Amino acid sequence: MEISTTQEEVEDIFLKLNVYKASGVDGISACILKIYAKELPWPLTHLFNLSFTLGEAPLIWKRANITPVFKANAKESLEKYRLISLLSILGKFQERIVHRVIYSHVSQFLNNWQHGKGRSCITQLVLLHHTWHKTLDNRVFRFMRCFWTSQKPSTVCITRYC
Repeated sequence: MEISTTQEEVEDIFLKLNVYKASGVDGISACILKIYAKELPWPLTHLFNLSFTLGEAPLIWKRANITPVFKANAKESLEKYRLISLLSILGKFQERIVHRVIYSHVSQFLNNWQHGKGRSCITQLVLLHHTWHKTLDNRVFRFMRCFWTSQKPSTVCITRYC
């Protein structure tokens, strides 16, 4: 699977850029990128494709500023903070390109049982729990029907449904 991008795809990423996002280690703000959205797609497309060809990303895109963010209650307690990583915006652009290629490759193998973006692990557990109970209820009903309707309950009948 070869990863590459086009200038149109990079332009599309620029259009979806949220200017209120914090800049990463490289110090390039989203506002600056948005201002130069017409001029930057061509050189960035070349840079991204070169990076994909060489199999390396610039080191600055791999670094992050880690910042504690207060959650709730007592600010003195360290447990009340969560850490966030402020990554380079250009590094995130490259991640989106890689995500598009990989997702288009594996999306045919994904099904309803796999939860991720937009669906939490809680909904996954609820769905799994519901399915187990539905299956168990159905099997118990079949077992009872088999057991009470036959003159002689056979082990074949019981094992067939359970």
